[in-house]
Amino acid sequence: MAHNRARGTGPAREFTDAFDAADRLVELAASDVLGQLTIHGRPLLLQHVTDIDLEPGTPRRAHFTVPYDPWLDTGELIQIDDPLVTDTCLLNRTTINLGSGPSRLSAQILPGTASLWEATSHSPI
Repeated sequence: MAHNRARGTGPAREFTDAFDAADRLVELAASDVLGQLTIHGRPLLLQHVTDIDLEPGTPRRAHFTVPYDPWLDTGELIQIDDPLVTDTCLLNRTTINLGSGPSRLSAQILPGTASLWEATSHSPI
């Protein structure tokens, strides 16, 4: 939930920025992550992932390729079977090539979630 507050300077701005970051974190955990766990259960494990690009910044994102059409919905929780991305991720974007090309996906990495859930193997259609 984005807030349009007047931004001050110094400590007032730092407090506002910290509050906004905490608000985004609570919204992510309560709305996105808990909702997905309730509806879908454990995260899906994506295997045979290639071409992983890690985007710096906050939040961190991973962009990657799978050699099949995964038919996943954005917002689903996934785990990537690769040591570069050990934390659970929230799927943000999918680009599916109908035909012979691989699919490209993007996901937000959820820091500190590597040991929280055991993923369910994903069986593409």
